Amino acid sequence: MNVLVVPWPLEVTPRQFRPTDSALHNMPDGFGFFSYEPSRNRAQSAGRLGALIDRAKALVGEVHAVVLPELAVTEVEYQRMRREVL
Repeated sequence: MNVLVVPWPLEVTPRQFRPTDSALHNMPDGFGFFSYEPSRNRAQSAGRLGALIDRAKALVGEVHAVVLPELAVTEVEYQRMRREVL
């Protein structure tokens, strides 16, 4: 089984993170939480994923699965990427 693990997004900046007041009741005091707002300049993400898959196929043949980090893409990006992969 050939799995393509994609580090996504390609760039993460400190401006994309904000502290948040939410907390989990089962966490000890002193733990903080944050929210993440991805960059809006990601329109080419589906095409980039398609190019990565093509390169992987050239190296190993069939790609059976593509893995991205949790919450790495928006719903719209996911739908575009899904169409690219299928």
